[in-house]
Formats: sequence, structure tokens, C-alpha cells
Amino acid sequence: NKLFCNVSKSSFELIYIKNGELNLFNSFEFNTPEDFIYYVLFTIEQLQIDTENIDFVLLGDICINDNQYNILYKYIRNVSFGEKINNYTISDSYKNLLNNYNQFSLLNSF
Repeated sequence: NKLFCNVSKSSFELIYIKNGELNLFNSFEFNTPEDFIYYVLFTIEQLQIDTENIDFVLLGDICINDNQYNILYKYIRNVSFGEKINNYTISDSYKNLLNNYNQFSLLNSF
């Protein structure tokens, strides 16, 4: 079971995969890290997910130094970043932009 979180500048999507099936997809808008963690924890509570055991995968416009990551890690132990997709050829001018920012949404939309 995994909970994926695709983060943008002021919104994010949560996708919960349980037993290999899509169990939840929802999107939220946020202004502060506190808004972000509120929606994440509220969703986790409603789904009755154990925050100590869920694999939480971050994607999109977020990195380890961001406030959203720091507050998330206080409440959820198994936080990781999604791996970069390497089966696409990307122009050198875009490689730096796509290292961890919005690659999931952009590359998986095709």
C-alpha cells in the first residue's frame, strides 16, 4: 500500500493505492505548510491509514529542504521521493528543470 503525493506550488494531489488498486484520488489547494499537513493528515485519518507503516511517496515540485517536507516528516516516518523516469529522451536544456519538478505529471501525461 502506498500513498503518492504530487506537489505543485499551491496545490497537490493524493493518490492512495491499496492492494494494487486505486483507492483514492483527490486534489487540494494550500497556502502554508500547515494547510498542506492538515489535508494530508485528515485524508490519512479518514482512510484509517497507520502513519507509522504507510509508504508515502513525494513527487513534483518538492525537495528535502522544503517546509512541506519538514512538517510531513514529523508525522509520517516512511517518506521517500519518487524516482526519476529514465525511459524518455529529454533535451539538455530541460534536464535540469525536470530533475524532480513536475516530471511525474508531465512525463506520465503522454
